[in-house]
Amino acid sequence: MLRALWRCRRGLALSPAPGPAPGPAPGPGLGPCWGPRLVPARGRKTRYDPPAKSKASRLKVPPPVDPEELVVITERYRQHRLVLGALRAEFRAEVLQKKREALLTQEDSARLLQEHQRLMAWNEEENARQRARRSAPRRQGINWAGGDL
Repeated sequence: MLRALWRCRRGLALSPAPGPAPGPAPGPGLGPCWGPRLVPARGRKTRYDPPAKSKASRLKVPPPVDPEELVVITERYRQHRLVLGALRAEFRAEVLQKKREALLTQEDSARLLQEHQRLMAWNEEENARQRARRSAPRRQGINWAGGDL
């Protein structure tokens, strides 16, 4: 029995089918659930289903191959693979180069950030020293304009 018809075996009624009164169906092996709503799934056969009677004696023969055409096609395919391989290698090299540049930029930016922080700290120290030097005469009461404060 086809796999799609298993659910419709005798005695496995899921719901009453519209139509004549429930009971054994006229065909052998089909239960009362066979109706217009429950049509078996259509599509390809499974690999275990036997071939149709008309196809049982059919021998599967591959199509004939022209040797000259095979040589031409083989050569073209080889060239195609060479071109694609070269393109892939070029793109791969480009991606690796971008990765390397990004890594170098990241390392370079970390180094530049450290350098910037060091220079900013030195600048703060220098500003503090200059402020202290400028405020020293005021603390002593000396006016740069020539008079006392």
